[in-house]
Amino acid sequence: MDLKPTPEQEEFRAECRDWLRANLPEETIFYKARLEGSWETISLLLMAGHFGVPFFYLMGRDVKRRGWTLAVGGAWLLVMHFVDLYWQVMPTLHPDGVRPSPLDATTPRLRMLEACLKTCRRRPIPSSSGPATPG
Repeated sequence: MDLKPTPEQEEFRAECRDWLRANLPEETIFYKARLEGSWETISLLLMAGHFGVPFFYLMGRDVKRRGWTLAVGGAWLLVMHFVDLYWQVMPTLHPDGVRPSPLDATTPRLRMLEACLKTCRRRPIPSSSGPATPG
């Protein structure tokens, strides 16, 4: 007597496991806060801006042949990444809706500048005059 489950039973079990994981309370609370009020608009912007806009932007052959058009696409993706980080963090601080401030834009730049300065202090920048010759 073979007690192995059929492929259909295995597929059903996998779907049940996924459904149970998707309905965990800590997961639903995260998305509930981001799908209400003005945060819903940011959610829709992220869906379109992370996938839809870059997908259709890169469909054309000419866009991929010019460096400046790729740079525009890269800048768009960096902006969308910043919006994504904002969407992940700020609903906890402002559950009633989106409230951008000038500090929201400056904080990541200051952190990047700080990291660059720390890196430069650790490693000296080599001179461009060539290798040093023993004197």
